Amino acid sequence: MLAGTVSVSAGPLLDRAGEIFRTSQRHLVDLYADVGVLRSAAERFVTFLVASASGAVVLSRAEQDIEPFEVVADQLIEQAAAMPKVVSTTADYQALATSTRAKRATAGAS
Repeated sequence: MLAGTVSVSAGPLLDRAGEIFRTSQRHLVDLYADVGVLRSAAERFVTFLVASASGAVVLSRAEQDIEPFEVVADQLIEQAAAMPKVVSTTADYQALATSTRAKRATAGAS
């Protein structure tokens, strides 16, 4: 899909590639939502996943090495584990939001 998508500028092939990407991304988002991940977090993660995997294809091909896939896999696993889950109360949501802000502030300071 990646090669076909980047090799054409317009037309039915590009339209079909976009449709396939959108359909598969929606399916992945639905799977994450089904196990309790916030839909908005799942949508962002799936975009990150597809973009990261596509980049890993390019780098691995150019470098003729599997290392880019391993790095991307490690990062995706970390990101997946950190995805916020659906919360049951406003207090849970506020606690999650506060925790997320604190983590971002800490990460930005380092």
